[in-house]
This record gives sequence, C-alpha cells and structure tokens, in this order.
Amino acid sequence: MEYQYPPQIVSHPNDSHHFGRNVTVRLIWDSQKEVLDLPTDLTSSEALADVARRLGKDSEGCFLKVVGRDSFLVGDHRVIDYEYIRERIMVKEIPQLIVVKSDSISIERANDLIYHNIARSIYKSQESTEEDRVAYQR
Repeated sequence: MEYQYPPQIVSHPNDSHHFGRNVTVRLIWDSQKEVLDLPTDLTSSEALADVARRLGKDSEGCFLKVVGRDSFLVGDHRVIDYEYIRERIMVKEIPQLIVVKSDSISIERANDLIYHNIARSIYKSQESTEEDRVAYQR
C-alpha cells in the first residue's frame, strides 16, 4: 500500500506543537458520517483503531483515505504530520477522511502501467457499481 500511495508527510514534523492536541475531522465509515476529535500525537493506524473502538467497528484491513484524493494516511506517522491534515487546519477547514477496506483497492498490471481500480462507492453513493480507472507510470 505504501509503495503505491506513499504518505505525504510534512518536511518539518517537529513543529507540530503549534497545532494543538486534537484535530477535528469529518469521517465517513460505510454509510455512517461522524465529526470526531482525534489526538494529533496518534499514528494513522492508532487513530483508525481509536475511531473503530468509538464507533464499534472492526478496523482490520482498513485504511484512512483523504476524501477526493488518491492520498492515504498510512505508515507510522502521526496524524498531524500528514500534509493534508495541516493544509486543512491552516485554512481553517475540517479535514475529510473516509475509511476504506483494502479489498476495495485493486492493482492490475498491463503494458508497463499499473491501474488502480477504486470503486466509485468509496466516493459516491453505494448504489454506483462502476469503477474509476486511474493509470500511473511505474
């Protein structure tokens, strides 16, 4: 996962004390939408486990994804160290994240290209069954 979607981390993570102890995020998990405060010192996997515990969900095989971007909060990085989270805080907007299951992201190889099929249901209503095809050079 990290090789296909490398984490976008700020270049100076040591200045995180300027951003407070919690960040408010808008989170979508299945059809459930929540606004939650996440401790900024948690790693992305710890934050996902914390949210799962609060919502009574199972986080096994899940990832936090930025809504509307091919960007995931993966790796052993604190929530506050992701560029997207800081960007939203700086412009005084609530970061929007969605929990996706690893099986909703498939990788196909064809003609020196890697295609990522991400089900539209991640972005749109669950009624949609078509898939977006996004190509990346190796």
